[in-house]
Amino acid sequence: AAASSELRVLSKAALETVMATHHCREAVMSNAQNIPYVRQWFLAKVPLFSVVAHVDGFRDRVAAKLQHRCCSAGQSIVTEGEVGAEMYFLLSGSVQVIKSGRRVADLGRGQFFGEVALLYGECRTATVRASEACHLYVLNRRCLEPVLDEFPECIDAIYGTAQESKHLKEHFIKKIPLFESAKNNAEFVLNMSLALQSRSFRPEDRVVREGDRGTEMFFVAHGEVAVAKGGERVAALQAGAFFGEVALLYDDVRSATITAERHTHCYTLSQEAFETIACAFPDWWDSIRNGELMTRIATNRPVTETRHHGLALPPVRRAVEA
Repeated sequence: AAASSELRVLSKAALETVMATHHCREAVMSNAQNIPYVRQWFLAKVPLFSVVAHVDGFRDRVAAKLQHRCCSAGQSIVTEGEVGAEMYFLLSGSVQVIKSGRRVADLGRGQFFGEVALLYGECRTATVRASEACHLYVLNRRCLEPVLDEFPECIDAIYGTAQESKHLKEHFIKKIPLFESAKNNAEFVLNMSLALQSRSFRPEDRVVREGDRGTEMFFVAHGEVAVAKGGERVAALQAGAFFGEVALLYDDVRSATITAERHTHCYTLSQEAFETIACAFPDWWDSIRNGELMTRIATNRPVTETRHHGLALPPVRRAVEA
């Protein structure tokens, strides 16, 4: 005779009743966070990670890096203005999002926040406060980076997805000193978002070579690059740094070789795009032309205007950047 089976169903409401009756909610929620499927389900909801669902083993490795954290009602989980490096996933409970003292949103179970800080080490743009007792997963930038190095094919996909996200890319633009004077101009930020292109490099890949003519500058979003002059290493640049501004502004050759030290993702800005945006936003261009950047960089040739749109350049004496 064929074996029979019986399927029993436990509803969420029934589970809540049992947990309340036996005062075991905290224990159940703590145990639930260890279930691999639960961790992977949360990651699958995030566009940054769903885009690499086809990469065997990647989400398993990231899920294993999630840490469990409990917060009591009224506790601030992150504080506006503080430098962050963690992303949060709400396993249970709810939180309030507060900007400049004003409540702007509420988040509940299954939702997440902090992806900007995770990718770019950005200052928190809002305070997030627990409305009630919460259980969360936490993913730290320091834990994610070795997993990305292990699965380099995911770096381009994740940062490429971030590039397509207006929210994430705007935050990266606003943290770059070169854009400081125009970071609050929404139209400028939008145009710069459209102009920046995405590129990834493997360890020991040459990004630019000393002596080559350059037509673009680079902004490091993830990873690290080494700077060498005359074959000698002179510096290392990490996420948030930029290079190539001399070649871009003065239509000059590269004064250093830049090599990826590890799996690295950069955004690039072409010479023509830079000049086009400079023409469209003259106040931003004036802040660069008369600012610290032009004082710091230099060229051996007295170039007085840019290549494509003839923007006036202050003549300077020597080259010190790639």
